[in-house]
Order: sequence, then structure tokens, then C-alpha cells
Amino acid sequence: MENRPPQLTETQLQKLAAQLRCPDGEAGVKVGEMMNFTNGNMIAKAIESLNLAFANSVLEIGPGNGSHARDIVSKEDTITYSGIDISPIMVEEARKLNAGLENVSFELADGCYIPFGEGRFDKILTTNTIYFWQDAQGYANEIARVLAKDGTVTIGFIPESTMQHIPFAKYGFTLYSVEKVTALMEAAGLEAVSAVTEKEWVTSNSGTQIEKGICTVYSEKTMKPALLSLLIPPLLLFFSHQHNKTAAGREAVATDTLHWETEFCTHIGTFDKSKYSKEQLRGAFKLWFTNSSHQINTRYVVFNAKEYYNFDSKGQLQMLEKEYAGKKAVYAVIKIPPGRIWKDLLQNRIKDLDETYELSKLSLKAHSDPSILLKNRFAQHCPQYIEALASEDTELLMAAWQRLKAEKDTGSYSESSFNKYKNSLSPKMRIAAARTDLLTFGWYNCANRQIGHETPNINYREEFDKLFLSVEEDCDEP
Repeated sequence: MENRPPQLTETQLQKLAAQLRCPDGEAGVKVGEMMNFTNGNMIAKAIESLNLAFANSVLEIGPGNGSHARDIVSKEDTITYSGIDISPIMVEEARKLNAGLENVSFELADGCYIPFGEGRFDKILTTNTIYFWQDAQGYANEIARVLAKDGTVTIGFIPESTMQHIPFAKYGFTLYSVEKVTALMEAAGLEAVSAVTEKEWVTSNSGTQIEKGICTVYSEKTMKPALLSLLIPPLLLFFSHQHNKTAAGREAVATDTLHWETEFCTHIGTFDKSKYSKEQLRGAFKLWFTNSSHQINTRYVVFNAKEYYNFDSKGQLQMLEKEYAGKKAVYAVIKIPPGRIWKDLLQNRIKDLDETYELSKLSLKAHSDPSILLKNRFAQHCPQYIEALASEDTELLMAAWQRLKAEKDTGSYSESSFNKYKNSLSPKMRIAAARTDLLTFGWYNCANRQIGHETPNINYREEFDKLFLSVEEDCDEP
């Protein structure tokens, strides 16, 4: 009898989909290793397609744990490689795996903005990330921005004809065909050079054998799109004045369209170009949808006592500083539609980012030096945790830990069960468990409540739709 892997439940499929999107924790580390295997052929072909040459600068979007970065730079010792990922744990793993390689670096990114200057890279590649681009056209534009003149882009993905049969793909994946990807790149000003589709039998991330179509789209940045971008607007303006008249002799409204994606829907909105620009509408979408949560992705707390002594708080602090600077830079140049609603939303997002950064920074510093909690604006609100964390008195620490467990686990707490658990730990792990809970679930949660994240009673989805003359939707219900 053939041995088949057990069918995953819907809950398990949802969790797997979330990990594939943004690996996290110990499970995320394992998913990163699994993706190296399942995506190996696609990654190898993408690297081969780059045609790497002397002194090329390479950007990879979503490298996972970066296990193949060494293969890229080994082709020519003058090559420089940069990898960006939205997963803090993947950036951390990639830096470990590639420690000692001076021409390799990894940075945390937010999936909306690429934290590099214009024309920075000769080659850009990405495999199996396009499904998760929240503002696909906006991100394609970002790729075009950082790509050098005559640079090339390779995008590897599984086509929708295959993905629609993969169980977890219904949870947060946007599916693409070669035609859709090519259109994205061309709309960003990149010329589609070629597209290759092939098939292979593989073990999927959910454990089943599937025949997987692999698509690779190759695009390049030439002068042709740039020249067209200079010539087309004047021509369109001329012809619109000559021909776009209504029967009454009045000029017709000049319109354009914007594509965006939400959880399960693809939207196409038609808007009045005299009122808004695409950049303003994309800015409003980023504020409303893309940046509505998880302002800071860098990991700033420990959830498990086993991690306490090995947690690299200094390294995470460096990642936090870079992430914060990148997001502040985005907010500094973002364009939004006129109106109080969008102006207030931008200010709220900036305030929320600043305060979340301040709190995250304190948490990371407190991991190695809890006394820092004694002198900050949150100190007066959370003294019951700070006193115990900053003290060298173990009894005080244990007593505060017990009170926290009693408050947090109101339905299941009992003193006997707590003492049993505490006594099962070694003295060292007992302190780690107490400090982890008091810092993460005690002080951090208490301080976070003081921030007062503003949530105005405004339906931003409705307000965003009001910016358009009409909106068409194509939705796949979960």
C-alpha cells in the first residue's frame, strides 16, 4: 500500500500559509529549510538566468534563510549581494548562514518599500514571493526604481493553473499567470524579454506530490520605456484636447485606473486624473490597508524561556533601527489625496510608528539591562513589573512572576500548579521564565496600553472607494 502523508486540516493549512508568507519562530526556521528543498530547482534556474558578470550588484527579494547567497557570489568575487525579507527570523538565519562573507548582506524590509536608492542594482531576482505583494503594481514600480539602466529582473513563480489546486493557496495567496506578471512589469516601465514555463513533479509544502508548473519571467530596464514615458503624456494631452469633447462641446473627464488587492479581492478603480494622481491613491492605500498593522516587524520580545539567554537583543536592536529609519523615510515622501481624513491618518500612522519604535527599543535594551525601565515615560504606569525586573532579589522576582501568572491565567491558575511548574525548572531556567513573562506579558503589555493607538470611527475602505468614479471587484471568498 502506498504511504501518503496525512491530510492537513484547514487550520493547519492556514498556519502553513501564514508561515510561507512570513516565517516566524522555530516553526519559521523549519519552513525556511523546507523551502530551500521545494524551491531548489526554481532558485537554481533563476540564478542561472541572471548571467552574472564582473562587479554586478544583485538584489534578492525574499531570500528566506539565504542558503543560496553563497552560490551567487561564488560565481565572481567582485559580485555584491543584498537580500531583503519581511521576516525577522529569516533575516537573522540568513546572517548566521552567511557570516564572514563581506560581499553579502541581509536587511529587513516592509514588503512595500525597497530600502535602496534609484538604479542601485544590476540584477534583481525573486522566487515565490509575488503572491504576497500587497500592492503588486506599487512594488513592481519599486523594483523598477532600484534597477539600473540595462539591468534585468527575474521573477520565478508557480502559475495560477497549478496554484489553484494547492490547498493552502486559498489563504492569502494572490495567483498569477505569465500574462499578469508581464503586464505588471511593463506597467512599471520594464520590457518583458521572455517567459519560460516548465513542469516538474515535487513534494509540496503540505506534503503531497504535485506536478508543478514553474514560470520564470525575464524583464529588463531599457531606454525605450523611459523615452515613451516622456513622449506619451504630451501626445495624449494633445489628442485629448482635440478629440475628447462631449456632444455639448465640453471636455470629457480624463480618467485613469488603479489596480489594488485586499485579502480576497482584486480591485480596479477608475478615477478622475484632474483630482488625484496614482501616487496619491497608492499612498492612501498604503496608509489604509498595507500599514494598518504590524508597524514594526523586528522581533523585540522573547516568548519562550528557552530563548532567553541566547536572544541577540543587540542584533535585533540594529535591525529595529534600520527598519524604523526605512519606514520613516517612506512616510516622509508618501503622497496622499487632499482632505483631512488622509492627512489625519498619515499623522496617526507616524505617531503610532514612533511610539511603537520607542517601546520596542526599550524592550530590547531592557532584555540585557532591566534598570533602563526605571527612567522612561512608562515607568510610573507599570511599577509592579519594573521593580522586580530591575532588582537582583530573586524572591521579589518570583513573587512578581506568581502575581502575574495569577492575573493572566485567571481561569486556570492555582498556586499548587504554579509551584509545581516553577520547581520543575532549574534555578537558571526559573529566572529566565520569570524574566521572560514579566518583561513580555507584564511590562510590555502594560506599557503598550499607555500608547493609546488611535482608532478613529472611520470606515477607510469606504473613504478610499469614494476617491474613485467606479470600482470593480473580483473576489474569491475564503
